[in-house]
Amino acid sequence: MIFCMLILSILACTTSSTVGDTPCEELCLELVNQCGFSAYPDYTSCLEGCIYNETEEDQQTEDMLECVIEASCNEFGIMECEHQHGAESGD
Repeated sequence: MIFCMLILSILACTTSSTVGDTPCEELCLELVNQCGFSAYPDYTSCLEGCIYNETEEDQQTEDMLECVIEASCNEFGIMECEHQHGAESGD
């Protein structure tokens, strides 16, 4: 009984984060799940690349997300978004 209460209290104290909480998560959901963009084979690899580009290469993720949504899964539109807002875009 005490063990069950301990487990429940631990579970109650942990914060639950849902997918889509960060700009990178939202961007990867759009690219992988909505668009099925072949440059991003799965959500995890997309997220790892996005976080790297955001922290190391100055990617403007929120601007890129907005652009990708506006591109409506058009492959050339997404590539233009990467050019404008991706890593080392200069924006």
